[in-house]
Amino acid sequence: MLALSAAGCTREPKPAVVATVGKLAITAEEFRDRFELNPRLLQYQNPEYAKVPFLGALIAEKLLALEAERQRLAPPARTLAFLEQIKREATIEAFHHLEVAAKIEISEAELRQAYARQRRVLQIQSASFKTRQEAEQFRQRVLAGETFPQALAPALGGSRPQVDTMQVRWGSAAPAIEDELFTLKAGELSAPILSLGEYYVAGLLGETVDAFPTEADFQEKRETIARNLLKRKRSAAFADSFKQMMIGKRTAIPPERFKFLVERLEELFLGQAAGGREPNPSPLSQQEFSRAEAGLAAHWQEVLVTFDDGSTWTMREFLQRLSVGRQSLDFSQRRSFRFSLRQALLAMVEQEYIYKEAARRGLDQSAEVKGEVAMWRDNLTARHLLRQMLLPDSGAMDEQEMPALSDEQLRRLTVTLLALSDSLNITIDQAELRQVVVRNAGMLALKTHFPGRMVVPLPLPLENLPNWQEKIFAKMGYSAPVPPPE
Repeated sequence: MLALSAAGCTREPKPAVVATVGKLAITAEEFRDRFELNPRLLQYQNPEYAKVPFLGALIAEKLLALEAERQRLAPPARTLAFLEQIKREATIEAFHHLEVAAKIEISEAELRQAYARQRRVLQIQSASFKTRQEAEQFRQRVLAGETFPQALAPALGGSRPQVDTMQVRWGSAAPAIEDELFTLKAGELSAPILSLGEYYVAGLLGETVDAFPTEADFQEKRETIARNLLKRKRSAAFADSFKQMMIGKRTAIPPERFKFLVERLEELFLGQAAGGREPNPSPLSQQEFSRAEAGLAAHWQEVLVTFDDGSTWTMREFLQRLSVGRQSLDFSQRRSFRFSLRQALLAMVEQEYIYKEAARRGLDQSAEVKGEVAMWRDNLTARHLLRQMLLPDSGAMDEQEMPALSDEQLRRLTVTLLALSDSLNITIDQAELRQVVVRNAGMLALKTHFPGRMVVPLPLPLENLPNWQEKIFAKMGYSAPVPPPE
C-alpha cells in the first residue's frame, strides 16, 4: 500500500445537499444564497415559513432544466456567451480570493495606525476629467487664482457639471485618492489622480479631528477598520500582482479599426444628433447587440484585438462579450460614448489576461467555479424552456428578464411540473434543510469585481403555484401548506 502525503490526497469536502432532482443537486450553499438574496421573500416576516415554498421553486427550476436537456433544446448563442462570461468572472473572483486576498495579513500596528487616520475628517472640493491634460489645465487655472466653479469651464470637458464638495474619512474613498488627499495641507491642491478611468483634482478646504482616542473606542471600531484596511491592501496587492503579470505582454488594437467601430456604433445608437440619451451609463443590451450585428455585418469577423499569445477578438466577439458583461457605456453624447467604449475595451482586455493566468493555475476547474457555472446554467436553461413553452413570441430578452405569467400560463406550467416530478426521482433532506440558517436580506448582492453583476441568479417566480406547492409539502410529509405570511 502506498502512503500518500496529506497535500497530495486532500479532497474538497462534499457539499451539504438539501434536495436532489434527478441527477441535479440543490446544495445548502445554493439554497441559502439564493434564498437570502431574493427580494420577493420580503413578504415573509419569518424566513422559516418561506423555506419550503422557495425550495419548491428551485426544484421546479431544476426539473425544467432537465427537461430542456431531455428535449435537446439548444440554448441561444447569447446564453452560451453569457455562461462563458460567468465562468470567466467566477475564475477571476477565485484568483482574487485565493491568489491575492487569502495571502494578506493585517498587524496590530497597522490597525492602530489606521485608527489614528480614521479620526481625521477632510473637507474636500473635487472635479473629475476624462484625460490627464484636462485635469492639469483645470489645476493650473485654480493655482492661478480661479475658484473651482470658475475653472470648471465647459470647454475643459469636465465630466461633471458641478464641483463636488464632500467630507472624506479614511476608508471611504478609493485608495489612490485617499493616499493623495491625506498628504494635503489646508488650501493645497492635489496633482491629477487617476482612479477608475478618470482623473481627479481635489483641494483640501480644512479638516476636523474626532474626540481623543481611547482604547474602548478603538476596540469598538476595530472590525470596521480591519475591513477597510483589508479592502485597501487587497486592492494594492492585486495591482502589484497584475503589474507583474503584464510584464512583457503586448496587445495590438489597430487604432483605425477601433475608430471605425466607434464611428459606426455612434451612427447606430446616437444617430445624427449631437446629444444622445439621458446620462445613465448602462451595459450593451441584447437589442443593441442585435442592431450592431446588423449594422456591422460586413465587418463582423475583422480582428479588433490581438493578445500576446496570438489569440484574437473579432469585432463580433468583443461586442458579444460586452453585451453579456457588466461594462457600462455612456450614451449621453458622442464624446462620452467614445471614452466609455475605450475604457470598457481596456478593462475587458485586462480581465482577459487575469482569466488566462487564473486558468493556467487551474482555478477555472475548481469546485467553486464549476458550481457557480452549473447554478447559472440550470437557471438560464429553465428560463429558456419556459419562454419556449409559454412565451414563444416574446422576442429577444436579456438573461434574467421574465414577463409576468397569466393565470392560464401558470396553470399550464403547474401541469407540466407535476408530470415531470412524477417521471424523476426527487428527494428532500429535511434534516439538512432545517440546518440551513437563513435570514431575509431582502436585497440583491453584486459581485465585488464586476459591478452590476448579481452574485446569484434570480429564481423563477414560482413560490406560489398552489398545486405544485402541495406536491412539495406532501413530499416532506406535510398535510397542509406552510402557514401564510405573517
